[in-house]
Amino acid sequence: MAEERRNGPTEEQGRERESRLARAYEREHEVVEELRALDEMKNAFLSALSHELRTPITAILGLARTIENDHGRLSPDEVREFMRRIASKASKLDRLLNDLLDLDRLRHGMLAPARRLGNIADLVRHVTDELDTPDRERIRLDVEDVPIAIDHMQTERIIENLVINALTHTPPGSPVWISACEEGGGVLLTVEDAGPGIPADLRTAIFEPFRQAGIKPHAPGVGIGLSLVARFAESHGGRAWVEDREGGGARFRVFLPSGPAETP
Repeated sequence: MAEERRNGPTEEQGRERESRLARAYEREHEVVEELRALDEMKNAFLSALSHELRTPITAILGLARTIENDHGRLSPDEVREFMRRIASKASKLDRLLNDLLDLDRLRHGMLAPARRLGNIADLVRHVTDELDTPDRERIRLDVEDVPIAIDHMQTERIIENLVINALTHTPPGSPVWISACEEGGGVLLTVEDAGPGIPADLRTAIFEPFRQAGIKPHAPGVGIGLSLVARFAESHGGRAWVEDREGGGARFRVFLPSGPAETP
């Protein structure tokens, strides 16, 4: 032993040390690449979020100042139309902020589903009736009366985000089909459109948060809406996915299993 200490590390020990250094260098390189990817993702997210916030805010300010400086030039119908557009832009901001807050709550385990017995057809009709968009006439419903114990708020947000996504990113006037049916001890929600569809290599990334700013056509902006769809489905023990629609377009599907309803 004294001889080894005098002569330094053995050849085997030297190789082991080099191997450890190589692994450490490789891991360091991986961490650097991960940090670089996260930084790029953060920059893309901030850029997209800035655009998503600035666009409706600019419109709201412009419309409000036009009304403020009216001086009797606008007709009552024009004022009402301007107010409708202000409310529509404000609703878009409200949806975006709610999506951001809910995504953060989900990441911290603060949004477990509160299941209540209800009818999926009633939930779908309620969401589509309350949509603040002039494109509602494009929606085609085919929903079954399925009694099911699910979180009503989360399910309504799933439906709303899928429908808004389809209406916003498909050709004007093209239909959007919504269906719901009983399947496998739960309910299968489907939202279909006649747009260009989703490339096969993007069908997973499209449901990931902050990864969608560069993906077209179904993932604009900060990419939160579809991410929430997937996470709300997962919180129920279900899943969300997208596939091709026969005849062209995309078919988004969400399976929500039923569960024990909470007592009031």
